[in-house]
Amino acid sequence: MNTSSHIDRRVHDRIDINRPTKVHHKRLDRYVAGTTSNLSAGGACIEIETQVPFEPGTRIHVGVAMKRRDSLLFADEMIPATVLRSLSCEGRTNIAIRFDSVLESMTGPQLQLAA
Repeated sequence: MNTSSHIDRRVHDRIDINRPTKVHHKRLDRYVAGTTSNLSAGGACIEIETQVPFEPGTRIHVGVAMKRRDSLLFADEMIPATVLRSLSCEGRTNIAIRFDSVLESMTGPQLQLAA
């Protein structure tokens, strides 16, 4: 019997990976910088470098620099997503997000190569 109150609803394999990220908060019309802490074909956990009011359900666009040399992310590279959870602490905000559609480029071997 599982006595844990935490249920993992993840469908896709997730890897621990730190990549520069740009998040566009649509309601505030503001871009913020962050870093992924983990990533999958279906979503990510991102640490934002400032405190930003991301409520669950907030619609965002996310750009992830998948190669270490990628320093510029363009608007057409942004991925639509929804904030699932948000926690602000010590001047930073951590958000768990779900991409609107599965990133086919992040499934199977490609995901492992990104690490």
